[in-house]
Amino acid sequence: MNANINGKTIYSEVNEIVDPSHTALVVWDVQDLLVDSIFNKEEFTRNIYFLIESARKSKISIFYTAIEMLPLKYESSSRLYTYNKLMAKMQIYARKKRSVSCN
Repeated sequence: MNANINGKTIYSEVNEIVDPSHTALVVWDVQDLLVDSIFNKEEFTRNIYFLIESARKSKISIFYTAIEMLPLKYESSSRLYTYNKLMAKMQIYARKKRSVSCN
């Protein structure tokens, strides 16, 4: 059963929610550098490909985005801290990956 709140239709059934006429899939920053460092890379990759193919078959629009840092003066201190920790981890991971591939 749909609800109408302030002129907006709120869908309650899955087939209504994912109707291609008003639904899009947003794939947010699935780059090798980030994906290579997650613990469940194979499962994640398999699932994201399935999701993208399902959206294509259903004629659902797909938007690909990337993480973009704001100019430093606009970034929050917590985001900068998290970003620096993530970058440090990714650099360590990249060095390990290079050393394994060189051997």
